[in-house]
Amino acid sequence: MLIVLGALTVLSPFSGLPMSILTWILPLFGLAVVAIGVSYRRQPARASHEASLSTSS
Repeated sequence: MLIVLGALTVLSPFSGLPMSILTWILPLFGLAVVAIGVSYRRQPARASHEASLSTSS
């Protein structure tokens, strides 16, 4: 999701949209990136893949 938002942000000046629309869209992209970052930060640490493999054997 972050890659898509980043690509949309980078390509927005070349989209041909008027600046009045871009002044609303670009901050929304930024808020989405912040929300995704905060949601990843609040998740508890997960066990590593190697640890899960060693306990299942």
